[in-house]
Amino acid sequence: MRQEAFERHELLVSAKVPGPLVLVGHSIGGLLVRLYAERYPPDVVGLVLVDPTHESSRLFNLRLNQWVRLRELAVAGPVPDPRLEGPSSPNDDYMAEEFQQIYLTRRSNAVPLGDRPLIVLAAGVHPAPPGTPDELW
Repeated sequence: MRQEAFERHELLVSAKVPGPLVLVGHSIGGLLVRLYAERYPPDVVGLVLVDPTHESSRLFNLRLNQWVRLRELAVAGPVPDPRLEGPSSPNDDYMAEEFQQIYLTRRSNAVPLGDRPLIVLAAGVHPAPPGTPDELW
């Protein structure tokens, strides 16, 4: 996710898109725009989150074939720094670590987005996914 935020920043710089920006993120894109705002604060003046994924949301993990809080699968492994070029492996999966880092950053900072305007559009309470006990959801 840090790599994606980095690539978006590089794209906007290369395309000479003038800032500052109001970022809009849907679903997991909500986490991406939060990361972007954290990494490039002068470039972002506001955020709109549309049904955003939260770092503590339960998501379906295909490898485990169950609903999990992805951040709870983190093993405190290092997440490589973003880069413009270089090999990447399809086996590289840092999502759990990145979700956990987002969670820890938010817990340590009472105002992680600063004083930027924020709009959150949400569909409401979602029912528990099929086969998931309600108390876990």
